Amino acid sequence: MPVMRVNKKHQVTIPASVRKELNISAGDLLEAKVTKAKDGIVYKIKRMTDKKISDYWKMKSQEEGEHELSELGKQRVEEALLDVKEGKTKKFDNVKNLMKDLNE
Repeated sequence: MPVMRVNKKHQVTIPASVRKELNISAGDLLEAKVTKAKDGIVYKIKRMTDKKISDYWKMKSQEEGEHELSELGKQRVEEALLDVKEGKTKKFDNVKNLMKDLNE
């Protein structure tokens, strides 16, 4: 089992083997929870969408962590812009109504 060290800024580096297995990249969000026994931390990946980011983005520069739109991502942006142009959009007064519409 990989071991991580806490640095001076209270940060840890996720071991490469774990990052690769879970497809974690720079900029990904992780949720941290203390275990019930208060003897450890559990990290959970927070995904903002059902699609994998790699479906829409491709790595531009590994060193800089830069991404650019993939062909699928470019296609989805074009479709979205066409929907806006054709008036196929909805307006919501608040997030609650938006979430309700998304879940219907």
